[in-house]
Amino acid sequence: MCTKAPLKTLARGLEALEFLAQRPQGCTNSEMAQFLHTDRASSLRILQTLVYCGFAIRDGNKYRISYRLLAFLSSSQGLLADLSYPILQKLAEETGFTATLAVWEGRFVVPIALEKGKAHLIVNSNLGQPVPPHACALGKVLLAFQREDIRAEILQSLELPALTSNTITDKEELAAELRRVRERGFATDHEEYFPGVRCVAFPLLDPNGQILAAVSVSYPVTSQTTRPDFEAVLVERVRAAVEVLTQRLGTEGGDNRGEM
Repeated sequence: MCTKAPLKTLARGLEALEFLAQRPQGCTNSEMAQFLHTDRASSLRILQTLVYCGFAIRDGNKYRISYRLLAFLSSSQGLLADLSYPILQKLAEETGFTATLAVWEGRFVVPIALEKGKAHLIVNSNLGQPVPPHACALGKVLLAFQREDIRAEILQSLELPALTSNTITDKEELAAELRRVRERGFATDHEEYFPGVRCVAFPLLDPNGQILAAVSVSYPVTSQTTRPDFEAVLVERVRAAVEVLTQRLGTEGGDNRGEM
């Protein structure tokens, strides 16, 4: 919560928008009041203001973000993709493998930028095509770094179909895997989404630790790439690329607020 923001009313409205954006299925006024730690009358005024300004719509007893705001978010994703391409290209050139930037949308992972390396990789990596989050490194990292309440809500509603013999299909096992991802700071996928393909992914975080997107490198399974030291080196390559992208986006840690 932005408790020290100079203009608390605006901060509350922005926090409400963020809450709505994280719940594509919508939320009730009571849920908003609980999230904002305020009374229902105050949260209702915020929601009504968002509806009046065209940033939210009312659907029965729930409120959802509007198509106007979705269009704005889509343009922001386009900017994020544009800024990431040089870094993804360099990462693909250095490793020889496919580098991808993906975001979280609804209940799926959606790739929004991709650069292919020299290695031949037969895997579905079409831009804009949703990918099940439980079966890929990108999905695991995007899930792991969600707020705890949102992560629990998503996990409860997720279906976990087996895409390969290595896919995690048990919710308790997936929850444990997500805890490990948060602890070490990155996720892996060892032939869980597509046979013969492994992946390493890191989160792209804002200064408050909120996840914006995820960056991954996918590579084929060979006698060389299955060695533990190979993945360790690749992890550091992806980590370094994400650090550069973080700086490029101006989301490096620290207080960027101006002083009067």
